[in-house]
Amino acid sequence: MILDVTTAYPLIFVIAASDASDEDKAGAPFAAEHGGDCRRVAIQHERCVEAWAAGPGPRRASVAREIDRVVTDYRLLEKQVRELLSEENDPIANAANFTAFVYGEIPDISWAGFYYADPKDELVLGPFQGRPACTRLPKGRGVCGAALSSRQTVVVDDVSQFADHIACDPAARSEIVIPLVVDNFTYGVFDLDSARPSRFSSDDQRGIERLVQTFVSLIAPPKRGEKESPPFGE
Repeated sequence: MILDVTTAYPLIFVIAASDASDEDKAGAPFAAEHGGDCRRVAIQHERCVEAWAAGPGPRRASVAREIDRVVTDYRLLEKQVRELLSEENDPIANAANFTAFVYGEIPDISWAGFYYADPKDELVLGPFQGRPACTRLPKGRGVCGAALSSRQTVVVDDVSQFADHIACDPAARSEIVIPLVVDNFTYGVFDLDSARPSRFSSDDQRGIERLVQTFVSLIAPPKRGEKESPPFGE
């Protein structure tokens, strides 16, 4: 079913596209405040809606941002991540599938992947989706290094304004990096880039953090004191 946004987003109405079921069309929320301009938005799992937003460009852009939050159902994605990874024990396979899943399901992502800390705290490229990336990142450098050292998620709305940004992909405009922390041990980061400035809202941050936490809970991370060994084997 199409997401019910009537309560959370009263100024947006959404109707099913022509390939949706009759049930979806009948149950689609509608608010008469908007009409006219059409913006088609692809939703995960082959669903599609059309959203109309009247008014000038800035107002339309504001509605577009609201739509992005509506169409990314992180609770559903979290459930699907569990289903995707729960029956496999190999951490490399799970990292590869997790990256492919996130890259395919979250809109406007230009690159998604892991970097793992080596014994010298340099970050080494792991499974990823997108264009070829920097193989190694120096200790403490860039957005990924900041997230690793702080053990906190780092969101950058405009990477050109981040003083220590490492431009592995010149098309990237915004970025979010989530550290991989287990039992006070940080063994890497999960990195997402977008070609769209200010792509990652606070809702996206919370949702992506939940996905990463789910991933971490389903793999076998390195035990404390085993930092000299690669997180995912030789």
